[in-house]
Amino acid sequence: MLGEDFSKRFVDFAPNARYAIAFPNMLISFGALGILFAITLIATLISPFFPILGLVLLVAIVVFEWWYFGEFLKKFAFELRPDHFFSRKGVFKASYTMIRYERIQDIHINQSIFEMLFGLWNVSVFTATATGRGSENIPGLSKENAESLKTALFQKIKKVKKVVD
Repeated sequence: MLGEDFSKRFVDFAPNARYAIAFPNMLISFGALGILFAITLIATLISPFFPILGLVLLVAIVVFEWWYFGEFLKKFAFELRPDHFFSRKGVFKASYTMIRYERIQDIHINQSIFEMLFGLWNVSVFTATATGRGSENIPGLSKENAESLKTALFQKIKKVKKVVD
């Protein structure tokens, strides 16, 4: 749909988006691996090899997560098409979402605690669906880009729904 370069985006991600997206996931991994490492220290009584294996596993997971979230941002694309909002996500398996403008109910701009630390914003596009999957999130945007995306989406919605100011 977008070609292999995935370069078609309405706005670009902020340069530090990778940190804000990867940071909470890495904290969870560090916590889980901390417990694993503690267990391996106890297992040292059995063999001195276990702490080394735990440390290698910790480094491998951190390197993988850093790579994964970089790839996530490279392959995440979204654009405003004439009759729908389109997004593509997925590192290993692509997931495509197309939301017709007349189905959009609301658009929110918000921040998680980690996004606040990095000065980033998340745009959420909500629809009314019976399936429960009624939203699309675009993370890692600067405030200006988030506002620009929200404004452009509202303009498209007004045009399709023939709303007069």
